[in-house]
Amino acid sequence: MSRESNRPGNSGAKTEILDSALRFLLREEDSTERVLKEIEKVLDPFWDRAEALNPTLSRDDDPLFMLVTGLVSDVEDASYKAGFLTGFALAQEIENAQRAHGN
Repeated sequence: MSRESNRPGNSGAKTEILDSALRFLLREEDSTERVLKEIEKVLDPFWDRAEALNPTLSRDDDPLFMLVTGLVSDVEDASYKAGFLTGFALAQEIENAQRAHGN
């Protein structure tokens, strides 16, 4: 961040924070295929345990699989939003502290 963007009354710091966040979100290595592989890494052990506990359960049961996958997706979405909002709030606090100290 440039010193110019940290001056009181300048929204440059917030713009830089948002630009950085967007660059992170849009990076090419976060392809759909990679994300699906990450979800599989989490779900495979879950299904192994679930099927061992109750043999009537099956990852091949589409409605049950979709229910579990939907839950995982919803939890991930909520966690991501909470993390993003926390990070943004922290950046604002840092910016306010720098302003208060004249930096």
